[in-house]
Amino acid sequence: MSQRYEIKVPIDENNFNKYKNWLHQLSGISMAYEDRVINSIYFDSINYDSANANLAGLSNRVKYRIRWYGNNMDAETFAEIKIKNGRIGRKVVLPTNKKFNDLEIENAFSGHNSWYKNSKDSSVIPLIASTGLQPILYVKYQRSYYLYENFIRLTFDLNPNYKIFNSKRGKHSWKEDDFSVLEIKFSDKNLIRANDFLAKLPFVHKRNSKYLRGLSYCDKAIYI
Repeated sequence: MSQRYEIKVPIDENNFNKYKNWLHQLSGISMAYEDRVINSIYFDSINYDSANANLAGLSNRVKYRIRWYGNNMDAETFAEIKIKNGRIGRKVVLPTNKKFNDLEIENAFSGHNSWYKNSKDSSVIPLIASTGLQPILYVKYQRSYYLYENFIRLTFDLNPNYKIFNSKRGKHSWKEDDFSVLEIKFSDKNLIRANDFLAKLPFVHKRNSKYLRGLSYCDKAIYI
């Protein structure tokens, strides 16, 4: 699997129209996929090792989540493991072969489940087996998908909503983010071409983590 860069561009409401005008005028852009709702449940250790590694700015870190699409809770779920090494990273997507309503979410990454052991990417097994992962945060948003000149993927996530995960549901209320997020993704093989695109970008890109922003909105972390 090739390594990729992910550049994050937070867009506040004051710049939303500017973003829409820029997108409309951008030559070489096309819609890659229909808009859809994305649901993610982020997992972490009891000591929040994943969140702390990100807050500390560690170059090598791992993020874990269960994801499904649409508003139907009976949708197929996938496990995603994002592995970051410096400025580049890769994402491993593994089918759980279960619908969300049939998944024992509290034990989704535990040793009691065999779905990840059947992965062709054996490198994920030690990343999961000894971490004691538990569901922490539920994140939900609408995503738009674009392709620029067939080598840069653009996604736009509209005002993500966050709440602390609770298996009984309804105990925690949703918190809506003030920022939307434009993500620019490209293979490490296309870095030189992508740098030309980024140099013309009329927005400031910087580190942005939905997981950390969600924890902050839910009063579980301090993150700017």
